[in-house]
Amino acid sequence: MGEGEFMEKFDNIYEHSNWILKRAFPLIKSMGAITAEKISHICQKILREATAEEQLGLLQAHPDLAGKLALAGELTDASTKEQSASRLNECTKEQLEKFHALNAEYKQKFNFPFIMAVKYTHREEILRHFEQRIKNSPAVELDTALSEVHKIALWRMSDIVIKCK
Repeated sequence: MGEGEFMEKFDNIYEHSNWILKRAFPLIKSMGAITAEKISHICQKILREATAEEQLGLLQAHPDLAGKLALAGELTDASTKEQSASRLNECTKEQLEKFHALNAEYKQKFNFPFIMAVKYTHREEILRHFEQRIKNSPAVELDTALSEVHKIALWRMSDIVIKCK
């Protein structure tokens, strides 16, 4: 598979941050069989070696959970599916208010949105994690958010690799 086809298939694995895959492609193309786990391992290495500004940019590219983009139907297809699977699209008025308040407080404290791999997590559990993680230090939360980004990317990669077989 050439770089153009690869980039098209794996578009937005990392939310609006295809620079990761562009850097990973030369390493990936030299591999034999491509698996989601192999691609993920290479991308994690790329992110560990990225500058602090690049890492922050990746985190800032993520949408708020149950935020304005979700309400307006303007998320990427993958984000829409993941947030819907967690029933974030069915929040009560009180839950939406809580998400919006926590999103604002979190971004004020950390300078990026709360990121959690939510595909298999109910909205009540997401709110509990949100309330716990907002108490973290910036260094701990940066590591936690990057770890969650890797989980999201691996799920997305796995879905694509399965479809390609």
